[in-house]
Amino acid sequence: TTTTTTATASGHSRSGSDGCATRDSGEDGTCPAEAAHWQLPPCVLLSGDAGGTVLVWNVGVSERRPQLRARLTGHTRLVFCVAVAGHGLLAASAAQDQTVRVWDLAELEGRCRHVLQGHTGDVNACALSADSTLVLSGSDDHTVRLWLAATGEPLRTLHGHTHLVRDCCFSPDGRFVLSCSADRSLRVWRTADGDCLRVLRGHAAAVVSCCWAADGATIVSGGADHGILLWAGETEGHVPGAAGPRSRTGSFTEQHPVK
Repeated sequence: TTTTTTATASGHSRSGSDGCATRDSGEDGTCPAEAAHWQLPPCVLLSGDAGGTVLVWNVGVSERRPQLRARLTGHTRLVFCVAVAGHGLLAASAAQDQTVRVWDLAELEGRCRHVLQGHTGDVNACALSADSTLVLSGSDDHTVRLWLAATGEPLRTLHGHTHLVRDCCFSPDGRFVLSCSADRSLRVWRTADGDCLRVLRGHAAAVVSCCWAADGATIVSGGADHGILLWAGETEGHVPGAAGPRSRTGSFTEQHPVK
């Protein structure tokens, strides 16, 4: 017999200088959660909402309900993406206010370590390298940016996409960066110098989500064309994508609407 327990976290409310836009607010005055990221271990869950608030939750294996640990404020508009790394001690959030915020979670209440400014459009995605040294962001301004997590200084800007960047992530070993865009392509970049190593084309519409498999050899992308593509290198050690898309299946456009 298998028993499945579902825990519900509730705590987002009207917050931020602008509050929630009317169309995003619930009848009870709450703001819907727009983004979430779960770091395991330890069991730390982050969620961001339409009012610009990021909540930090402790999610114990034996607990039926996540415990709200901290409420992080500072963003003035909708939070599109949150990320956590460093064994739950460092977090990042990306928002419609064109900024990325780096949060120090070593303290119980959490604090904003840096505000990363430079994008000229909504910041749709953010990620942290596994060693917590780099922050990655993707924006409506068509760029992907790398930042130093320790100082908040910009490291480099990656140019190449011709439409808004929807998602981005690091490879498991941190040597590469992956981004996807409404220009229907994915790009693989080398972290060390920002060179674009490969442009992956195969989707018939905007690419709205991408991720790197844990083995570092496979890339998965999802598009507004209702397709999920798997990309792999021709031989071991090659950058994924050399052999083109391996397979296509599924549909998730309703869960990830395109702007």
